[in-house]
Amino acid sequence: GDGAVDCADPDCAADPACTGTPVENCSNGVDDDGDGAVDCADTDCAGDPACGPPSAGDECVDAIAAVLGSNAVDTTGATDSTDLSDPSQCSGTFLGQFVQDIWYSFTPASDGLLTADLCNLVNFDSDIAIYSGTCDALTQVGCNGDGPGCSTFTSLLSDLPVTAGTEYITRVGGWNLGSA
Repeated sequence: GDGAVDCADPDCAADPACTGTPVENCSNGVDDDGDGAVDCADTDCAGDPACGPPSAGDECVDAIAAVLGSNAVDTTGATDSTDLSDPSQCSGTFLGQFVQDIWYSFTPASDGLLTADLCNLVNFDSDIAIYSGTCDALTQVGCNGDGPGCSTFTSLLSDLPVTAGTEYITRVGGWNLGSA
């Protein structure tokens, strides 16, 4: 060793921690780079997904109208909703925290069985919960954390009985921080 420590050591001069101003983290509530602007108010965060407009379906009241068949799932820029879920209703499937969750609304035209399938279709550890009622009075009627036979901990909720004319609200999110 040359006796120099940390950023004073020429061997560490190229380390990002030793070069210039710290980088702004756009979602931690701190002025990381010391310019007086925090998170999305900092011009360094322009274009960061955390600072874009809310994702479609970001909250229950803005649920995306779902159709029979495939529906796009994109949690980019979605925030965490405060609504509760009941993991005891789907014990053994490892229901998580619904990080970066998005919401869908579906009203079936006839009685039947509903399947909500993310099994091997998304690239994150997913959770699904389905509710009846209104956004201010949700009743969970089904859920799944890790579907049987699904890789990478994706979700599959099958054969949920539904009633014609009843609105069902589906919540899709990540199992924990960093998974959606």
